[in-house]
Amino acid sequence: MPAAPPAKVVCPHCHAPNDAGDVYCARCGKPLAVQKSLCPHCGAPVKPDAAFCTKCGTSFAPEKPVAEPTVAVDMTPKTQVVRPKPAAVNAWGHLLFADGKQVELAGSRLTVGRASPESSEAKPDINLYDVPESGTVSRMHAVIEQANDTYTLTDLNSTNLTHLNGQALAPNTPTPFEDGSTWEFGKVTCTFKRE
Repeated sequence: MPAAPPAKVVCPHCHAPNDAGDVYCARCGKPLAVQKSLCPHCGAPVKPDAAFCTKCGTSFAPEKPVAEPTVAVDMTPKTQVVRPKPAAVNAWGHLLFADGKQVELAGSRLTVGRASPESSEAKPDINLYDVPESGTVSRMHAVIEQANDTYTLTDLNSTNLTHLNGQALAPNTPTPFEDGSTWEFGKVTCTFKRE
């Protein structure tokens, strides 16, 4: 008797199929299980997308970010692409940080975020954990996608936003970018260079 195919779990956000046991969606980077949220003020259960607590009225709207000047980033050698690239995939670009460090871009989809090397959580493809100001980078902050000659950057509803050439990106909306574009993941800044 042939073995049954592995069970799939459908992402509640983007409806992509994922392997059973995955914690985060391989397509959008959001958690696969709906997490129970509690009001930080009164402890009452709240819906994940609620703007305020229906019991005490506490607002959950994020504070508007204070405009701050762009700062130079001092990259450490520990910043790296976590997922090894397949041998058949050629680099199509790289990210250049203020101190001259480069992160190569290869493959059709790369996640950007922050995860401790010791963590058992899903790690982004480009891990900015050891970058100065990395505390402003969400665990799954953004996605870089490449198809033919089209390049897009998508903010994954990050806490401190993703900026492209100084403009905040709308969450979950792929936005085209070009060679020389400046990106900000929270307060971490880099420039895209095409190969």
